[in-house]
Amino acid sequence: MEERLFHILSLVQRLGVGLPLVAWVTIAGGVAGMAYVLRKHLHDSVGRGAAIFGALAMAANLADYYATLYRNPDLTWEANPLWRNVIDRFGLTVAMWYGLTGKLLVSVLAGQLFGFYLANRERLFPLQARSLGNFVAHIPESGVKAMIRREAASVGGFF
Repeated sequence: MEERLFHILSLVQRLGVGLPLVAWVTIAGGVAGMAYVLRKHLHDSVGRGAAIFGALAMAANLADYYATLYRNPDLTWEANPLWRNVIDRFGLTVAMWYGLTGKLLVSVLAGQLFGFYLANRERLFPLQARSLGNFVAHIPESGVKAMIRREAASVGGFF
């Protein structure tokens, strides 16, 4: 198992700097898209919940970022192949900005995704269901609502 992990990490490293750039642009696009989707919820309980969750995610991500730089300021021990590619291609300063902005974007996206869950949970998970198991047991067998609820049940446990 460990050999497979190292093989995958080396494969990612060989793909070069294109993959980290695609990852960054994808996350930035996700943040922009979710900002559009959640634009009506900026000042309600959904927006507040998303902001709190995003702030917690940001605190955790920034703690990780600063701990990494504190213990390894020149990033010579960094094992993340995406970050390694940026370091190797653009240097330490750009890699540090890439890491920081990536952490910030992922934190904002985490808050936005939680906000999306909050905005849609009553539609997807009826209040009369006492648990996820109870909800799944009463999913209808056919129809659009059944499809939506089955999809929601497949990801509901993550929240």
